[in-house]
Amino acid sequence: MAADAGSNAAVLHARALLSEDDGDKALALILLRQAHREDPSSELIAFDLARLALEDRHPANEDLQPLLGMQLHFEASRRLKVYALLAAGRGNEASRALAAARFDAEEDAELRALLAEANTGRRLALDARVGAERDSNVTLLPDSEGAQEAGTRLVLDSTLGWQPVDILELGVVAQLARHVNDRDALEDYDYGIASAVASLGDTVGPLALTADLSGTIVTSSLVNEVFTSEGTARVDLQLDAIPLRPGIYARGGVRNYAAGNLEDEPFDRDAKLYGGGVVSDDRVGRWSYLARGGYIAERAQGLEQRQRGIEASAYGRGRVGDFELTAAVSFTRRWYDDATTGRVDTRLSPSVDLAYDFSKHFGVAAGYAFTHNGSTADNFRYARHIVRLTLTGSL
Repeated sequence: MAADAGSNAAVLHARALLSEDDGDKALALILLRQAHREDPSSELIAFDLARLALEDRHPANEDLQPLLGMQLHFEASRRLKVYALLAAGRGNEASRALAAARFDAEEDAELRALLAEANTGRRLALDARVGAERDSNVTLLPDSEGAQEAGTRLVLDSTLGWQPVDILELGVVAQLARHVNDRDALEDYDYGIASAVASLGDTVGPLALTADLSGTIVTSSLVNEVFTSEGTARVDLQLDAIPLRPGIYARGGVRNYAAGNLEDEPFDRDAKLYGGGVVSDDRVGRWSYLARGGYIAERAQGLEQRQRGIEASAYGRGRVGDFELTAAVSFTRRWYDDATTGRVDTRLSPSVDLAYDFSKHFGVAAGYAFTHNGSTADNFRYARHIVRLTLTGSL
């Protein structure tokens, strides 16, 4: 059986090289991935898979990992490993690999310059987006009654990320939105959002552990009034070594409404948040997905706002050349058990976004999102359409 696998891998490897010579890089990559699955110990196959992947501006980590995960015997492989580690964003390991490989003086100097740039980028990154959105039913929060007003708003948001070590990422996200039509009706619906996020992730044997901690403030009338503040924590525990990486998650937090809340009344919305369920994610080539499903509960201070329910969400992302497609869908069903109305809400929210990179630092994106909220309470039934166009930049 081992001999048959090695023979099949050699045939697939040869076909891949012929396809590359014919200019069909996509087929060559597919054949090299198949060859690696047949013979995961082949350094030659891993070398050609990484080499071909690195010709792309956005190489898939899965195509680099075979080379990065094996003991290398050839000097060419050790040199290519430096480039693969750089592409994977593993600057510290790339520095060590550079010291262990032999390069001529000119290439060594070029690589050290790339390492310096990569390590700076790994430590600090800035993304900014500016664009316009058309909203068919303006509202501040997804579980609020729609304002029944269509609005066009200018949106500016930015993300500052810092990765002090490989297993820790820190980020700050800020967004401002100002409506440009019907100011008398929509001025109060201008908003600002500021979030701080810390994410810790590592693997321990067969398990992958991710812990996220975040805090968010939402303001109304742009930044004139604090509307709500929220702090949440989530822990994911997944089986890292098998396909689809199945696992479980748990989430908890608190939410406080500062504006428009009936404090210490039956409709007081300040709440403690709970949740948990199952999670799965995976990546194949340049395509990835994440899915969650489970139980949610909000223990509000006001009996009319206490709720429990189920949630499910999934998103997929893929890249073809300089285009990136993202599709997402979420579903929730909430029961307001203590409410005098016996309210039940069912919400479905699909969305799709398409982005194009002009260069490493600039791009454009367009998207569409739809929300349908069905409710046994008349005031909370609504549909919402959002269309957006955005210019993007990154450093």
